[in-house]
Amino acid sequence: MSQKTHTAGVWLALIAAFSFSMKAIFVKLAYQWPVDAVTLLALRMLFSLPFFAVVGLRESRGVAPLTARQWAAVLLLGLLGYYGASILDFIGLQYISAGLERLILFSYPTLTLLLGVALFGHRIGRRELVALALCYAGIAAAFAHDLNLSADVDAIWIGAGFVFASSICYAGYLAGSGRYIPILGASRFAGLAVLVSIIVAAVSATVSIIVAAVFATAFVSWWSCCTLVNWWSCCTLVNWWSCCTLVNWWWL
Repeated sequence: MSQKTHTAGVWLALIAAFSFSMKAIFVKLAYQWPVDAVTLLALRMLFSLPFFAVVGLRESRGVAPLTARQWAAVLLLGLLGYYGASILDFIGLQYISAGLERLILFSYPTLTLLLGVALFGHRIGRRELVALALCYAGIAAAFAHDLNLSADVDAIWIGAGFVFASSICYAGYLAGSGRYIPILGASRFAGLAVLVSIIVAAVSATVSIIVAAVFATAFVSWWSCCTLVNWWSCCTLVNWWSCCTLVNWWWL
């Protein structure tokens, strides 16, 4: 590898890490408006659709088609690593700060290591053990700090739980994709996996909108019926009162 290529790779890695870290800040800013996690994730996915569609189609030209098992892996890992991890992360950001979210989410390399030990029999060396201890000590310190400063402790626990679940999902994606990326190629596999998550995100947002519209219609219909019943009851009461008044007047 030439020095120029190595330098370009380092800069690309730095830009990727910076952009990945900025995502949480933009999500927190977006939550200033009345938007839910499902709709926000769908918008994010749809904006990236043209790019990943081009990547997936370009990398699939002139190569052997995917087998049924490979398609199943792309579907499962795409749902796990991109949609599942993203939606859990977006939900968690409704409860905790972007700084704590980044710290918890960046624990996925250690989780990937632990999944490799549990699923594939990998061994952990002394260096990895030290890294694990430092990682979770830092998370515990930041978590305790936010707990002490927060007025809503339950929100911190809920948000941290969602983000940690997101980290587990992404770690599962990394652990599972290691067997298929050498076969399919990194760009092809990632492009197809993201396309799967984009389709699922769009369908989820559409279903969410339809369900909300149905409930809104049902509520309006129920309120209209209640209003009609109340109107009829009032009319009946007025008629009854008028009749009683008329009878009393005639009697007197």
